[in-house]
Amino acid sequence: MLLCLISVFCIMSVQNIRASTQEVTSFAGSAGYDYTLVSKKNTKNKAGNFAIINWDYSNKSSHKMWFRVVNKVAAQKGKGLFNYLAQGAVTTSGTDVDYDYYLQAAREHIIAPSTYVSGVWTS
Repeated sequence: MLLCLISVFCIMSVQNIRASTQEVTSFAGSAGYDYTLVSKKNTKNKAGNFAIINWDYSNKSSHKMWFRVVNKVAAQKGKGLFNYLAQGAVTTSGTDVDYDYYLQAAREHIIAPSTYVSGVWTS
């Protein structure tokens, strides 16, 4: 009985560790109105239909940015509009564990200048 309880505890611990880990990738780059690649690949290692983005720097003040997740052929998997230096989740669709995804950024308005942004994200 004790051995059974220890086995269950070990299995649950491994599952919790696996569930709590995700690949965190830095992003940085300049983006204008058109979407621009701002990150290296991020290999999805957790099931789910969302990406978490933590935008922590901009060289311009008080503006919004679009962030979108794309696959290796730049097909959009999800996007969201973020308030200035916000953290949030983007709902994604058709993303799979062990595949690579990338983050692109764009300024909200067509007349907005190119802006350097950075932060971290998970797919």
